[in-house]
Amino acid sequence: YFSTENFLAFAGTTHGIKRHFGFLHHEKGQPHNPQHTLQAIIPKEPHGHELHLYRQDTDYFLMSTAVSYGATVRQNTAVQDVQLHNDHVQIFPAKGEPVTAKYVVDAGGFRSILAQTLGERDFNLQTHSRGMFTHMINVPGHARANNSQSAYDLPFPMAEGTLHHLFEGGWLWVIPFDNHAESTNPLCSVGLLLDPRLYPPRPDLTPEEEFF
Repeated sequence: YFSTENFLAFAGTTHGIKRHFGFLHHEKGQPHNPQHTLQAIIPKEPHGHELHLYRQDTDYFLMSTAVSYGATVRQNTAVQDVQLHNDHVQIFPAKGEPVTAKYVVDAGGFRSILAQTLGERDFNLQTHSRGMFTHMINVPGHARANNSQSAYDLPFPMAEGTLHHLFEGGWLWVIPFDNHAESTNPLCSVGLLLDPRLYPPRPDLTPEEEFF
């Protein structure tokens, strides 16, 4: 329920709608062929289509909900270490006294302190990828930048979902937060994943220079 369109009524207008996962396969030097398209629809039932959640606002919503149930918030507290024991955990901030709790939930993503502390990061994956990602503004919807919506004959505009542009050696994601009339968020999440065997790292360039 938290990730569906029903959530908009509770958490504001900074989130985008996600009615599908869209995939466009591209060939170098050629305009996109609408036949090389897949749109995987997210079911509307039982709770509605999903959302592109704008993380800082969903974090605030969840934090506010936790506070309403009696949670204590510690703003600007960097966690330096976590120690797990049989019946409790200890959380050590960079400044101040340790905190003791029954359990800990780590929502740090790729910066997870638990994964770092417990040595749970796997560096032996048989994949070859490197990536860069950012938030952009003024990213046009797919139909505005390419063939019209009618040329694709799809249930939903590509801009109303999570769009993946696939090409040899990589892919690009486009996750808009401004893709419905009620949105007040001009941002769009854009990420680029590359196979370093075909596109080796360029330390002589900034990420922005390499992207463009």
